[in-house]
Amino acid sequence: DLLPGRDMGRDVAMGGVRRIFFRDVIKALKAHAFGPPANNPYPVILSIEMHCSPPFQERMYEICQAELGSMLYLLPADCVFMDKLPSPHELKGRILIKGKRNVVESEISDDSPEEMGAEDDAEDFEASVADVVNSTPPSLQSTAISRLGSGVARPETSRSSSSWNFSLRRSKSDGEMLDGAGKEKDKVNSLQQNLYRASVSTPSSTHGQKVISQFESLISIVAKKHKGFDRPGQVHEISSYSETKSIKLCSSFRDKWIKHNLRQLSRVYPKGTRVDSSNLDPVLAWSTGSQLVALNFQTGDEAMQLNFGRFLENRSFGYVLRPAFMRETGLPAIPVLLNIKVLSCQRLPNNKGSRDIADVFCKVALHGSNSDLKEYSTQVVNNNGFNPCFFDDVDGFDFEVNDRDCSMLRFSVWDQDATMNEFIGQMSLPVSCIRQGLRHVPLYDAHNGRLGLTSGLLCQIRLESI
Repeated sequence: DLLPGRDMGRDVAMGGVRRIFFRDVIKALKAHAFGPPANNPYPVILSIEMHCSPPFQERMYEICQAELGSMLYLLPADCVFMDKLPSPHELKGRILIKGKRNVVESEISDDSPEEMGAEDDAEDFEASVADVVNSTPPSLQSTAISRLGSGVARPETSRSSSSWNFSLRRSKSDGEMLDGAGKEKDKVNSLQQNLYRASVSTPSSTHGQKVISQFESLISIVAKKHKGFDRPGQVHEISSYSETKSIKLCSSFRDKWIKHNLRQLSRVYPKGTRVDSSNLDPVLAWSTGSQLVALNFQTGDEAMQLNFGRFLENRSFGYVLRPAFMRETGLPAIPVLLNIKVLSCQRLPNNKGSRDIADVFCKVALHGSNSDLKEYSTQVVNNNGFNPCFFDDVDGFDFEVNDRDCSMLRFSVWDQDATMNEFIGQMSLPVSCIRQGLRHVPLYDAHNGRLGLTSGLLCQIRLESI
């Protein structure tokens, strides 16, 4: 987000959780985008949402030209006649700026508040209400629902404006319902606060600033609103899809979306009601051929672990070649029967600060299309975190993999506890990269750091065509 600063001379023009200098960001990008510690030659995409006045934009244009210079990829003058974008290999060492160009009102950028659509976010809001209520103890649900009905206003949507207005109101009956129930009152208050956080995290009515022609010339990936898969745009355009919308499109128009992504770029991002910075399942977006999936990297959850495993295929350089059938250069991989037999674990670490010896069990889960989703667990081996063996699972676990090109296999190791099982380690792998035989699977922590050079799983793997 580019925001106006207080002092033009100091170039204060970039904001987020806290404001930082735009020039400092560009300098850091120049110094570290491709060199150590990343050592990544592939192109970097800088996504920009403009909220600055023309004088600030002129200054930022000068900074980009002075600092980045030939590192910037600029669209050719005849870009409307391009039939494809340069490949990541051809763009090594280049920086691409993604943003909106000035268009007529009917073509509002995907990165503006209109990109999500009032209807999509109204559904996201309803989903968040349901999630919070369902997580409330049954004894409190009737009270919670009463307060939701009287205390939280629904998003106001209209054709003339997509800005949302939320308010929290306290009904006269609230006090009567909760008198003498201090703990229940606190829990219901917490519930309403969660919904308030969801409401204030939704798009505001700010539409951004008009982009001046100089800065507009730096934009090589142009954000455009999705108008339907039967109305293709230019190859340098990108459309963004909320998590809710992507699920609908994938279930109804997956083949059309894959074909759309042969020509243009797609970006899928988490729904706005994920106020806890949780993530969407990236496997679903990958199965449509979407090139960019936005994730909250600060959260060490299952989605980020799947993302880490996906890009191990190319040494975590951030680019992986899509399956051949998504590039019209081949056919989908044939379905296979995958059999996994977890034989043992080696040298599992104890949880920090604990002297208890782990009671170990493993989970093996397949992530893919709805027909591929499946999970198994081994038996528990008590008091052995050094070399637990799982001899009782003699037949292993069978997975019927219909979408081998996009599916992911996730191993996770747990310490069984009477109250709540404790996570030890995990590893996620693309099914397309799995090979038969006896294999050692290294383990990583929740944030994808190695547990140790020797911590891992010993597995026997078999693959058979169906």
